[in-house]
Amino acid sequence: MKIKKLALFPIFILISINIYAQVPGIQWKKCLGGTGDDRANYIKQTSDGGFIIAGQTNSNNGDVSGNHGGYDSWIVKLSNSGDIEWKKCLGGNGTDVSTSIQQTNDGGFIVAGYTSSNDSNVSGNHGGYDYWIVKLSNSGDIEWQKCLGGENDDRANSIQQTNDGGYIVAGRSASIYGDVSGNHCGYDYWIVKLNSLGDIEWQKCLGGNGPEVSTSIQQTNDGGYIVAGYTFSNNSDVSGNHGGDDYWIVKLNNSGDIEWRKCYGGTHDDYAKCIQQTNDGGFIVAGYTLSNDGDVSGNHDSNGTYYEGWIVKLNNSGDIEWQKCLGGTNDDYATYIQQTNDGGFIVAGYTSSNDGDVSGNHGLYGGYRHDYWIVKLSNSGDIEWQKCLGGTNNDYATCIQQTNDGGFIVGGYACSNNGDVSGNHGTNDAWIVKLAPMLIVDAGPDGIICNGDSIAIGGSPTASGCIPPYTYLWNNSESLNDSTIANPIAFPNITTTYTLTVTDSIGNINTDSVTITVYPLPYINLGNDTTINISDTININAGSGFNSYLWSNGSIDSIITVYGSMGQGIYTYYVNVTDTNGCSNSDTIFITITTEDGYIELNNTIKVNIYPNPVQDKLNIKINGLINNDLSIEFFDINGEKLLNKNFNSNSDVIYETIDLSNYANGVYFIIIKSNNLIKTEKIIKV
Repeated sequence: MKIKKLALFPIFILISINIYAQVPGIQWKKCLGGTGDDRANYIKQTSDGGFIIAGQTNSNNGDVSGNHGGYDSWIVKLSNSGDIEWKKCLGGNGTDVSTSIQQTNDGGFIVAGYTSSNDSNVSGNHGGYDYWIVKLSNSGDIEWQKCLGGENDDRANSIQQTNDGGYIVAGRSASIYGDVSGNHCGYDYWIVKLNSLGDIEWQKCLGGNGPEVSTSIQQTNDGGYIVAGYTFSNNSDVSGNHGGDDYWIVKLNNSGDIEWRKCYGGTHDDYAKCIQQTNDGGFIVAGYTLSNDGDVSGNHDSNGTYYEGWIVKLNNSGDIEWQKCLGGTNDDYATYIQQTNDGGFIVAGYTSSNDGDVSGNHGLYGGYRHDYWIVKLSNSGDIEWQKCLGGTNNDYATCIQQTNDGGFIVGGYACSNNGDVSGNHGTNDAWIVKLAPMLIVDAGPDGIICNGDSIAIGGSPTASGCIPPYTYLWNNSESLNDSTIANPIAFPNITTTYTLTVTDSIGNINTDSVTITVYPLPYINLGNDTTINISDTININAGSGFNSYLWSNGSIDSIITVYGSMGQGIYTYYVNVTDTNGCSNSDTIFITITTEDGYIELNNTIKVNIYPNPVQDKLNIKINGLINNDLSIEFFDINGEKLLNKNFNSNSDVIYETIDLSNYANGVYFIIIKSNNLIKTEKIIKV
């Protein structure tokens, strides 16, 4: 019997891709500024893949030029790799601060902040601080600017371009004259709708007799607006205050009318800093709290001494779906939140803790200092990873955004010049950190093969994210053609799980596994080679239970019949069977057809009998009817190499010859018998 392994049928694939994420590494970081105080208050990725920063500076050296005096609004355009493409100081001889920036539909930028100036770039100030809205071209040139406000303190904290091409602005106002009307007392939320040229379409003061500060606004899917901030009031527009300052979330329609408003918090102070509408139509809010009662639970400092980051998920009616306190036993602040591509959330802020949810704080040397604190949450608010960034001084993250490559860009300001921070120009620098996209490893889909087959493993791509190039290391290397490449060929003979470890260029590591199930080949045995007489028939049975049969003679039945009447000779029959798993195997049998006396006839007179076959040592050859005839016997191995040649010419009727095969290896040999123009071939099995 001869067994062959075939791969004639497709391999089954089970899609089972497991992708794991880990804490991202720093791809690059930049300190921007001069010897004064320089801060990034907001950062966004731009349509060209770079970044735009809005902040403030009182420097006039280093990266900063053109300062008008005191603090200027500072706008910086970075390339995708963090290099400065252009920067602008905007303002006058007072204090000018930019708090929010967005790229506009025309490729330029809209900037919101506040100013006490009324000269140089600033005109129209109503008194004290005014909202200052500046429209910039794509290269940072001022297209128009507007001072909005009244006689008192008015400060814009958030701006967004609206669906109609205009703008919505949120902040706080203590004015009652000028552009402001309807103030309830002290500071109110002041929401201003502008057209595309910055002219006021409508404005609303929201609040009560305590101070209210709106920190974040976004246009919602229904064309209205969602506003986040905090309130000390519990009258007029505000109800349900739990004590002290509460998160105050207000839903407005497209005209600025209140649709609903909710206070969230406990008996201590709670400050909302950022809000975003989520994919499900609800809202996610980030801020910080001193409370551990009312709506707040899980604060790591139950004494109300230290702030804790507080994340609240709301449905589209403002009802709490879940809330999470994030931090340790010192101060922890959440300043910005964004929903991520995977449906979870990324949070930026700063922390002076190094326990609870926080680890890796760099600022513990010489006393508790603040680090940037980045936290990745699942869709249900569970921490997936957290990362402290900074040095031994104070470092404050103000904004974060997921980037086009799946990584993150973080903005804020750093006083450190060690640890993660380098290149600080003095005092505070704007510190921009690009976190690499997650190192994602895909070992490929689980697969099924038949024993003896092979399969390529690994994904497409096998590794992505973080910072290439990658190094690959697969286990079970003995059944791989190369254990150090992304897509090796696997040839296991039993079911095997291959685990891949990938390392990127800065040392991030991740793993994934793939299992290859190996099915055994179907067992097929046609039996021993055999001899039949011309007058006989024989059935060859491939067995039952297979899905399909294919014989060398074209039959697709499990049994075929061989007829001796086909004439003397050696006939080869081959069958391929396939089982229910799609695996195939084959066997071959040789059927020798002889005359009734067991001789092989060359003609009517010359007959040859070769025995025993199979043979161990001595092979006997008996030749009848050779009188007055020549005859030769040639002996070949399976490769066609001639091992022996004998010639006969005799007057005897019977000749006997013995061939000693004891020195030959076991296997298949062939004898060719020639007489005149007659040739017969006989297969010999040496065992």
